[in-house]
Amino acid sequence: MASPIVRNSSVEGERRRDPTAAPPRPHRAAVVRRVQRAFLDHLLTRGPSTIDAICVARLTGVAVRALAADRLIVTVGRQRSTRPAAHGHMIAVWDLACPGDALEWLADHPEFDPRRSSGRGAQKVNRPLLERGD
Repeated sequence: MASPIVRNSSVEGERRRDPTAAPPRPHRAAVVRRVQRAFLDHLLTRGPSTIDAICVARLTGVAVRALAADRLIVTVGRQRSTRPAAHGHMIAVWDLACPGDALEWLADHPEFDPRRSSGRGAQKVNRPLLERGD
């Protein structure tokens, strides 16, 4: 008999989160890449920050978790979110693990247009970064 899952456990939270962390469909991959590039650019130009600075897509968490998993960014603290949807919850403050690695990642991971991708790699597009105004 399987053990019941406690609703407020971290296991339950990860179970609910992980389906969104699955490899995204092409249009979602483009959004994730744009958010990753925007957040790295923001950290390079402005220093430590929360995701509030770039939180414009539902896939922001997926994008930031992937950067952390790749050890490009690290948490350096926590602060209350300024986004109304976050209701003042405490969220991570992120910083670059190594600015040189972030610059290399940006050079190796251009934005891409899923409509033009043929599975051979990303197609570079020129669009402004997804950053909220200060």
